[in-house]
Amino acid sequence: MKKKKMKFSIIHVISSLGAGGAENTLYKVASSLDKRKFDVKVICLSKSGPISKKIRSVGIPVYDCNLQNNFFLGFFKLIYLFLKLKPDLTQTWMYHADLLGGLIAKLTGCKKIVWNIRNTHVFPGQGVSKSTYWIMRLNKFLSYNIPDKIICVANSAKLSHLKVGYCRKKMLVIHNGFDVDAFKPDSSQKKLTRKFINIEFKSVLIGCIGRFNFYKNYKNFILAAKVLLSKNPNIFFVLAGKGLDKHNSELCDWIDSNDIRSNFRLVGEHFDIPVLMNSLDIFCLPSVSEGFPNVLAEAMSSGLPCISTNVGDVRYLLTNDKHIVPINNNQLLANSLFKMSELDKAERKKLGTENRKIILNEFTIEHMINKYDHLYEGLLNEKK
Repeated sequence: MKKKKMKFSIIHVISSLGAGGAENTLYKVASSLDKRKFDVKVICLSKSGPISKKIRSVGIPVYDCNLQNNFFLGFFKLIYLFLKLKPDLTQTWMYHADLLGGLIAKLTGCKKIVWNIRNTHVFPGQGVSKSTYWIMRLNKFLSYNIPDKIICVANSAKLSHLKVGYCRKKMLVIHNGFDVDAFKPDSSQKKLTRKFINIEFKSVLIGCIGRFNFYKNYKNFILAAKVLLSKNPNIFFVLAGKGLDKHNSELCDWIDSNDIRSNFRLVGEHFDIPVLMNSLDIFCLPSVSEGFPNVLAEAMSSGLPCISTNVGDVRYLLTNDKHIVPINNNQLLANSLFKMSELDKAERKKLGTENRKIILNEFTIEHMINKYDHLYEGLLNEKK
């Protein structure tokens, strides 16, 4: 009788399981890997978040260490889990997990360790904590001894970490993959959504989506909106994401100081993003730093024409240089948005259709999973 092939055990370790890009990518990878080959489990260094429920809903165990409430208890729980679960491969996500998960995996005998880097730039005190910055710096020394491979979400992330001093021969790029069935054009939702946020159907609506922080550069977008409205006062803007609501006094002050409040809608973090995408005419990414900008790819998958600053791997997504502008230049950002707003609907639809084709051809979930699967299987089948 032919001996049944054993599954490989994989543990994913991540800092948190809130609603973020890394967390959602982990969910896609963990839930999509071939269950005939891989037995997958997830360890979260903090307490459960919304992505924990999604992961558990597909039958994958999630273990919480809750380090932020009791570091020492959580640390020993992490060691216990590795000794109990005995993974063949450990995949860590983000700097804290790369450090703690990588070290404990190594010390408890895990043979294959893979790090995952999500950031292009880390500016202490501006979007990330000082501790995150110093862990990123510490990890460059450990990169030569702990991981077997280091996955970067973007070419720009790989280059910036090589400059810091990370191990060159271990680094590779696997771009994110996107659910093209969830993010797709659907004009039937447009009228109802616009009615809900009080925007006329005929008005041009430009949207930005993402949490409120330094990297997303909403202040520059608001300055660009002021310039744009001087050319066409019948353009409206919607901001969606954590912190992008009427309770954010700093954001509201930026809008009010430019006297453009009536043209802005702040819908916060609880809005259905695929639905909101379909209410827009144009999507804008005004960031000063990105790795691989998920929300831009989601907008493109939704069939939207897009304008973006030149950050991260934007040029791997938007292939038309006319739609990419320098960072922190509100005049050029406004000019590009104005030119796109002046196109007729058919021309904007054509641009959006071309954008969706790029995602379908290169950045689906299937493309991403095939690369993770190939990497894991290659590492696990290496001769000792």
